[in-house]
Amino acid sequence: MTTRLSDAGAVLKWGGVVGVAVCLLLRYVEPAPRWDVLACIGVALLGVLVSWAGRRRERVAEVPRVAALPSPAGFRLAGVQLPERRERQRLGVLLVLLSVALLLFGSASHVTPQLADARAGSARISAVTVDKVLSQSARPVKGGGMTYTSKLAVTVNGDSGDASGRQRVSLRGTIKTSGSVGPRDRLWALYNPDRAGKDAQLSETREELAALQDGSARPSWTTLGLSSAAAVGGLALLLRRRFKPLHDSASAVTEALRTGNAQALAVTVAGTAPGGSRAVGVGLRLTAEDGERQLHIGRSVDVEQLADTLWDRTAWLYWERARDNPPPGRPGRRGEMLPAVLVVGSGDEARHVCGWMPRTPEWPVAQGRRLSSMNLESAPEVRQFGPGVLRPPRTRVGAVVWLGLAVLATLAAAALPVGGGGQELIQVAMVVTALCTMIGNCMTDATWRPSARRQERRVAGALLPAAADREHDPVRHSGLDQ
Repeated sequence: MTTRLSDAGAVLKWGGVVGVAVCLLLRYVEPAPRWDVLACIGVALLGVLVSWAGRRRERVAEVPRVAALPSPAGFRLAGVQLPERRERQRLGVLLVLLSVALLLFGSASHVTPQLADARAGSARISAVTVDKVLSQSARPVKGGGMTYTSKLAVTVNGDSGDASGRQRVSLRGTIKTSGSVGPRDRLWALYNPDRAGKDAQLSETREELAALQDGSARPSWTTLGLSSAAAVGGLALLLRRRFKPLHDSASAVTEALRTGNAQALAVTVAGTAPGGSRAVGVGLRLTAEDGERQLHIGRSVDVEQLADTLWDRTAWLYWERARDNPPPGRPGRRGEMLPAVLVVGSGDEARHVCGWMPRTPEWPVAQGRRLSSMNLESAPEVRQFGPGVLRPPRTRVGAVVWLGLAVLATLAAAALPVGGGGQELIQVAMVVTALCTMIGNCMTDATWRPSARRQERRVAGALLPAAADREHDPVRHSGLDQ
């Protein structure tokens, strides 16, 4: 069994994501930069690049080089990964990433410059007394009460067991409390005695600073609950097809072949259809001797690229004949579309792509031939086109920019300390990451408006060989111009 480059990339991507989650759970607090988290993020990004490179290589290798069979023989689908499930899979991936992001941003809220400075030397925890309130702000909280953010100048107490306390060590720090802090109040500070006079990590309890010092602080139950719920929801969406069969176009056509309710038509791929819609995207234009057909695959597939790949290739189009009841599985478009499968090539190189075609088209349509019931056990096995053909790695500048901003925000939260009282900065980074990720994913979708310019290039490219052949042998083609 040959391991594809895109499969290796997928393992690296998910391995990096799992590594980030494990690092954050096992060692939740670590002075920035946290190299273990950054290394796992780097592995995930490497997996993205490997998958992209693998799809570029697989795009050409998966196109059949043999012609279609002279008569319809049916098919047995193998390894079906339908494009119409792409949206659900994408939502599952986003939920899994959200669960890791919750842990990351919750962890980053504890990583402050004061903590990093204290742990860089011989960190010490001492009782301190507030000398002066440099600034203080109050903000109401839900359920009543106030949250006070205070920037303080404090002095280490001499009776704390700290020998340096006799020298009156002065520190500064920021703390959030439920009550107002004033001069002569007692607090606790985590600081580096070799850098007295600098900032310190302040807290109302010694236990909290001890947990920060040895890295034993753990995410709150709220963060763990939200992260677990997001992870479970994402995995359920990703694994749904394994424990719950879905009604899709491929299974509908397969059942129609088994029961004798299918039709087949020999077609030639002639680019993209002139019309498109936001709901079903751009359609493939399929020509036959007595008319045309359209096959809409979905917005997750770049049909323009697929049309370039399959241009002028012969194939068999199978579809389920229309019944009195509209076909299931297309919310909002019931009665408008019929499930269909396009099989390209023959033998071991045969590939298929499934989609939906208009139920009552207005242009002259090819009717095809009615098929009797088939024994699909003896039908040839046909695999689906891989992601290199259905979702080619064509760079979209807008998507790269937005997803790049999301990655930068994530790296900043993992690599940079946020400062005491920097919860607002973490919240901003989290919102930026979520918005940029959603916008970038939306921009990776294929457009739903057909490109007239690309269709003209396809037609012009098909005419060039004929023109060159005519110029090479003008006597043979002289009668064609009359």
